[in-house]
Amino acid sequence: MACLAQWEQGSRMRQTSRQKLYGFLNWAVQRGHLKPIYAPPATLPEVLQPKRIGYPLSDAQILQVLDNLPEGEAHDRWRFAI
Repeated sequence: MACLAQWEQGSRMRQTSRQKLYGFLNWAVQRGHLKPIYAPPATLPEVLQPKRIGYPLSDAQILQVLDNLPEGEAHDRWRFAI
């Protein structure tokens, strides 16, 4: 678990690294290269961080953002981009 601490819980990199690490440790223990104490646990669930629930802006809210931008040529470019 200390090897996996460098990646954020639930990230794809952590999932991949965990899978490869567990596979390697199982292989090494089965072949006798490592003592059985190094075998990864049979069940150790990956605790995921709760997902943030976000809501998209409504059309009226987007128009309100556009109306609240300052006037001017530079701001017109931002208005067009939004």
